[in-house]
Amino acid sequence: MRDHAIVSPHFWTGETGRQLRKDADAQRIAFYLMTCPSSNMIGLYYIPIPLICHEVGISDQGARKGLSRLYEVGFCAYDAPSEVVFVYQMARYQIGEVIKDKDLRYGSVLKLLASMKHSIFYNDFIARYNDPFRLNLKPLPSPFQAPRALDQEKEQDQEKEQDQDQGLKSDPSPPPVRLVTENPPLKTTKARQRDETKEAAHEVLTYLNAVHQRAFETCDTITTLLTHGRTIMACKLVIDWSYAVDRVQNPEGYRKYFNPTTPFRAENFDRLHNWAQDWEKAGRPDPLPDPVRENTISAKGLRGIQAAQRIMDRNNEVRHETQRPTAFLSSPLGDGRVLQR
Repeated sequence: MRDHAIVSPHFWTGETGRQLRKDADAQRIAFYLMTCPSSNMIGLYYIPIPLICHEVGISDQGARKGLSRLYEVGFCAYDAPSEVVFVYQMARYQIGEVIKDKDLRYGSVLKLLASMKHSIFYNDFIARYNDPFRLNLKPLPSPFQAPRALDQEKEQDQEKEQDQDQGLKSDPSPPPVRLVTENPPLKTTKARQRDETKEAAHEVLTYLNAVHQRAFETCDTITTLLTHGRTIMACKLVIDWSYAVDRVQNPEGYRKYFNPTTPFRAENFDRLHNWAQDWEKAGRPDPLPDPVRENTISAKGLRGIQAAQRIMDRNNEVRHETQRPTAFLSSPLGDGRVLQR
């Protein structure tokens, strides 16, 4: 088991990291492959999928999907039959661009690599790191063929020379078969769209529970709404508006009707979304009364407060009129009388 691992901050901001931001499972698996107890500094090691599922806390399908995504972005390759992974850039990050003279890690690299000679990724590692790490190793003729004995090599070299002398050309060995993870069956476009819509509905439901401090679990109506073209941003705007405005101005209706079903029916949602858009354009103003008091004010009490506020405003206007200073004007007739206005 490794005592430590080096993870660059560029894991989050680099090109590969940016591509993984929308795939949380693939992002977690990538970080796990660089830091898990089974890993090593050359990035070529045995790691069965059930172990990934157990230590990451992910389903078998999620692990396979995440590994496929990591292969697509060029992070690693996974061979399901042998349960071996090769994280392409791991040796470069753990060891460095080159191995310097008298670096004790040189022997460790050779030892780890010797244990993986039967891996289909052995030749790939040699192609990437043979020169910078000065390994002086030759790729195997086939990733499934063990290293040949010295006597065997001499015999085959002699046969090759005889063929060349006779003007015969030996057939080049076929390129190694590149097996990657066993991908799940490809889904149809409609199936992928359904999965994406369900994920979007779950995101909306999670946001709703976070804002309104609820624990709703079902989101079928939200899924249907998103299927018919409404967006995640529109749903979140309605959720924000309902918490900031409707929860205060209509507390009884809010407590009775706010759930993942009623506001997200198509006939209700468009109306609420229009109100929410007006609220958004106005700068999201705070409504009256104070949201702190929403749990103690009923709809009837709210109307009473608003009526009382209007009466107080009229009284203030009357008081202002009665306190205006009296103006005195001279009579236009010039008779010395004083007129009061």
